[in-house]
Amino acid sequence: MKYIYVILLFASVLMNVNYLNAQTYGDEWIDYNQKYFTLKVYQTGIHRVEFSELSSALQSKGIDVSTIPTSGFQIFGREKEVALYMNDGGDGVFDAGDYFEFFAEKNDGWLDALMFDNPASVGDTYYSFFNDTIHYFFTWNNGGGAKRMQVETDVNFSAYPQVDYCWKKSYIKYTDSYGQGKKFQGLSSPVYTAGEGWMSGLLAKNQTLPIDVGTSNIYMLNSGLQAKIEAVSASASSSSYTGSFNHNTKIYLNNVLKFDTSYMGYEMIKKSFWVGLGELSSPFTTIKYHISNIGQLTDYQRISSVTIDYPRTLDFGNATLFAFGLPSNSIMGKYHVSVSNSSVVHPFLYADDGVNIFKIPTVLN
Repeated sequence: MKYIYVILLFASVLMNVNYLNAQTYGDEWIDYNQKYFTLKVYQTGIHRVEFSELSSALQSKGIDVSTIPTSGFQIFGREKEVALYMNDGGDGVFDAGDYFEFFAEKNDGWLDALMFDNPASVGDTYYSFFNDTIHYFFTWNNGGGAKRMQVETDVNFSAYPQVDYCWKKSYIKYTDSYGQGKKFQGLSSPVYTAGEGWMSGLLAKNQTLPIDVGTSNIYMLNSGLQAKIEAVSASASSSSYTGSFNHNTKIYLNNVLKFDTSYMGYEMIKKSFWVGLGELSSPFTTIKYHISNIGQLTDYQRISSVTIDYPRTLDFGNATLFAFGLPSNSIMGKYHVSVSNSSVVHPFLYADDGVNIFKIPTVLN
């Protein structure tokens, strides 16, 4: 099922802008006839660039921003152009009081799979192997046609079907230590292998690690809905043994065994399963990892992440930033969404359908 990714935003984040000369090598999106200014992003959300910031950055390079038509303003990030919301007073000139906004994501593991011979060997993409900061790029063209957010003006909410739940992704990502993946005679491989990356500290034989994943305000009014759980871990030893295997991994959901496997050597374990909503609990659902004694001398493992995707009511619990998904409405194209417990009087709503980004008005009721 296709979902629309929606962000409910209550505060904008200002950014620092720095100059970047054209690079000797680059990706396909780079036009070497244009200048690019870097914007360092370390927080996911809607980011705003004010006139004073951009004017100062360009002026330091001898460029007067007021001479550049706003129709040519562009932002690039993650190898593609990003849609802008432009507030220029309608005159096409960027001057005092003007600003533009765009959605940007902090750096995570979105490119890390390229380091592996087998991209499926990456446990998850929540956390970068190297840095949480990514560069987005401001530039401009002379022909216009730059990508823009679509501003929704329709507030006739009663004309559209009302949805009374959303999809929420909740997860715990461990970054306590670095797992080295497969080892050969005690030495790590010079290439990236399955089970490598930032994870928890070591969990030993006969130990249990309970993990509380936030699952507030579970939507219980549709018996046909389920929640999806994904758990990722990796073995970190390869000891002698008296049975058939030297590792055992058990996963429990609220003390009910859901997964039990025994195996050999250095392996990554990625397990996904669906559960009924009655098996979750609010405000937290507990996932337990346990290593049983099956005859192995030692058994060390690391936990990478646990994720729960579940249907949630539209009570947002006074959050200041809330990302959620909605089923795509292929018939009418729009939904009527009524949110409760927002922490600010006039929030902003942004929606991404995979092709376009929409800025949507909200009305108090």
